[in-house]
Amino acid sequence: MNYFGARYYDSDLGRWTSVDPLADKYPGWSPFNYTLNNPLKYIDPDGFDVKDVQKLVKAIHNDLNKAWKNSFNNDGTVQEVSGAIVSKNGNIYAKNIIKGSSDAATGYDFSAGKGETLEGNFHTHPYSQTEGGYTGIAASGGDIIHQAYGQSGAIMIIESGTQRFALEITDIKSAQSFMKNNDIQKMWDTAFKNAKGTFQERVISATSSVVNKKGSGFTFYQSTDKDKKKFEEVR
Repeated sequence: MNYFGARYYDSDLGRWTSVDPLADKYPGWSPFNYTLNNPLKYIDPDGFDVKDVQKLVKAIHNDLNKAWKNSFNNDGTVQEVSGAIVSKNGNIYAKNIIKGSSDAATGYDFSAGKGETLEGNFHTHPYSQTEGGYTGIAASGGDIIHQAYGQSGAIMIIESGTQRFALEITDIKSAQSFMKNNDIQKMWDTAFKNAKGTFQERVISATSSVVNKKGSGFTFYQSTDKDKKKFEEVR
């Protein structure tokens, strides 16, 4: 019998003898599964979570930095830049990178081509100087609503200059049910209004408040290092 993180694996039986300690985060999966039944795609070295967000971010790191730079226009205005994250033959890359109109990533294209798998999507969160010039802005209520539809991959990466954030759908049925039965934007707005701290801290608090509701089907992450390649869950 081998010990993996917080779980025991019986090699003779070929089965786990204990449940995943984070099974409540993945209600749509068996608590005895390993890496969502996809060990070729995910890794779980400590028995506590998948590392897919970091894998995607590492693969498109340069694209994210370029997208952030391109979000700022010479006339002082800003525009969100968005793109799809796809994989093919073991390679992960960004495509369909589009600069939106005004401050939104309108006209985005999160489709995958022939032989490609849609892994997720990304967009930037720029603020002009007249808007406060903020960096480090996390997900909005609208981001949560968009991601809940599940049509643009499991993971949304948000590039905000000094920090990156991610929304991961861990249970699509729960996420869609959560959206259907709740006014997510109102929940987010109320949480933001009641939060304390800087503007950035209040946005993080509002997103965390919504996503960490029981049965949301989501997990929320933020980067923790200068290069914005390492992430931790926001609780």
